[in-house]
Amino acid sequence: FEKGQMVAWHGKEVLDYWSSDQCNTITGRDPSGLPLLVTKSDTMNLFIGQICRPLIFQFEKDVTVDDEFEALRFVPQVNSLSGPDQVPENQCYCLEEPCLPSGLLDISGCQPGSPIYMSWPHFLHADPKVIDGVQGLAPDEAKHSFIIDMLPVRTFDH
Repeated sequence: FEKGQMVAWHGKEVLDYWSSDQCNTITGRDPSGLPLLVTKSDTMNLFIGQICRPLIFQFEKDVTVDDEFEALRFVPQVNSLSGPDQVPENQCYCLEEPCLPSGLLDISGCQPGSPIYMSWPHFLHADPKVIDGVQGLAPDEAKHSFIIDMLPVRTFDH
């Protein structure tokens, strides 16, 4: 296994939350073991325990943090929570037919005892019928994205 690669979650080497072996296979890194230095071309496959599945983060843009540090901003792929009609490999995250609209993920199996649907804030990247169904929402990537800012690889002159 690659250093930092998840091999078990809550004592399970294979999950039983999702509808296929592919999605129940634990993949990705533990987010607490992020690589220290990254480049714009890197992607990060991170296992997010609260939703019992991995998300792939990719470079979005250069940012300045606290007017002091240059960083690389990584965000989950836009289609991370898309339904199987848009991303066929997400079929295994559909626990009941009909599947939830894009932008919603049923994590009740992952969070026992609670019927929970997960989404990005303001239903960012969700199917328009989800957003239109709630008054007052205004999804905005600048405000509602899940972000990770990382220090870039630097070369130092000696």
